Amino acid sequence: MRVLGIDHGQVRIGLALSDPTATLASPFQVLIRRYRRKQDLAMLAKIAAEQRVEAIVIGLPLDQDGSVGKKAKEVMQFADALRLVTPIVVHLWDESYSTWEANQLLDQAGVSVHNRKMKIDMAAACVMLQGWLDAQRRPQG
Repeated sequence: MRVLGIDHGQVRIGLALSDPTATLASPFQVLIRRYRRKQDLAMLAKIAAEQRVEAIVIGLPLDQDGSVGKKAKEVMQFADALRLVTPIVVHLWDESYSTWEANQLLDQAGVSVHNRKMKIDMAAACVMLQGWLDAQRRPQG
């Protein structure tokens, strides 16, 4: 099963894609927001269909205390809207510290600050999606 990971940002939407066994997440691409939600949703639904995705995971930016703040509410509304344009199941997953972790990974990879702007969104989506994939394999309870 392939899974699409989404890092929903104000300017860019970072995408990550799992392998067919839903074991490993990889950076996929970055979409520049169109500032028309309908266009962004249509593009995401199209990508998900083209990639034969069976699940979508959107990073939920919870506040540091774990509460749902303004940004998280916006992402929840975006997820609800995406559910209306695709039959694919949409999950929300805590993305706390995914951008920080993605920056650490890009530092280790030697990616310059200049080249980081477009890559950070994909990397954050990848970190978030990998966390979700790993959690799905853990025994429940």
